Amino acid sequence: MLQKTNLSHPPDMVRVRIRQEWPGEEEHQFNDTSEINLDQAWQEASPLQERGWFEGIALKNLYKKYKEKGTTLQCLLEGDKATATPWTDFKALETWGWRVTQGEQPSDYSYVQEQCTGVDLGDLSAGTQMMWLHSQTTEHEEGGQQVTYPATNADYTNIFFPAAGVLMANTNYGPSYTTSHNQDAQHPWPPTAPLPKLRNWSDVVGLTWLHLASAEQARELRWVFRRIIRNDDTQSIIGYVCKQKGVGKKRPKGGTGPVWQAPVWPGLVVRADGQGSDGELFRALLGTPNARGVVWLLAQRREGLGRKAVRSIRVWNDLPRGRVYTPSMLLEIGDVEGSEGEGL
Repeated sequence: MLQKTNLSHPPDMVRVRIRQEWPGEEEHQFNDTSEINLDQAWQEASPLQERGWFEGIALKNLYKKYKEKGTTLQCLLEGDKATATPWTDFKALETWGWRVTQGEQPSDYSYVQEQCTGVDLGDLSAGTQMMWLHSQTTEHEEGGQQVTYPATNADYTNIFFPAAGVLMANTNYGPSYTTSHNQDAQHPWPPTAPLPKLRNWSDVVGLTWLHLASAEQARELRWVFRRIIRNDDTQSIIGYVCKQKGVGKKRPKGGTGPVWQAPVWPGLVVRADGQGSDGELFRALLGTPNARGVVWLLAQRREGLGRKAVRSIRVWNDLPRGRVYTPSMLLEIGDVEGSEGEGL
């Protein structure tokens, strides 16, 4: 891989740091920088080296993107500015076409506690599974006109443990995803058809948590699982963070997912108050698609949850024996310092 470290040289002569990454071989890092002719280097580079160069640049840009998002989200959680959600009525879910297809099913996840050694998750033997499916087309009067909102087949399946303060996000595909991946009720999705206004994971889950929990339990949310992550960007950032910390391993031959992958449990933990690069790595994970929904859940539900923030994020490979790479996240939730669980 060729990494530019100084662009002050003329276009045909740049200072670069040379690093070779070959599948199945250890990485060799040269500590010196040497001036080479970039055009000549590209002519001599193999297709594998060229692809690796572009993939490395793309991954660094992706990391920078999510680190910036995570920084903004962390400030949102720890700041005083409130950003409450308009969705406060549990009945609004049905009004906007959501139906429970497997409602309030008892779920015993004691085995998760046994597998997640070293973390006090509490009693996971009496969870409540809620599978919300956006299966109904609805009509709403807006500006004196009737507007039709088609069913999207979105699916939010989560397990709630209010007594233990644990939320387990299992299978979650929102309206934006299903309508853009031909998984909706209409094929293809009409380009002018609106998505339901009540559609975000944070709102559906937030309303359900407050519905199932007592007022006291609602404010004791401690852990949020994001299990079996399939999002490409999230997987890539998890891999990048793990590699920066020197944990995990390269993708096995014939496997799926990013080149570098998370280790098995206990995985890697990065903290919000981490010093130096650790804090940056935390913010990059916080900004990923699978973590930022948790941020919005906390930021927009202060009245019911109290003032909460994400204190740490643990990542690991949940199914190491499977050929399909499926990392997971465990987000530790705590009160914002000085708030003592206060609401708005």
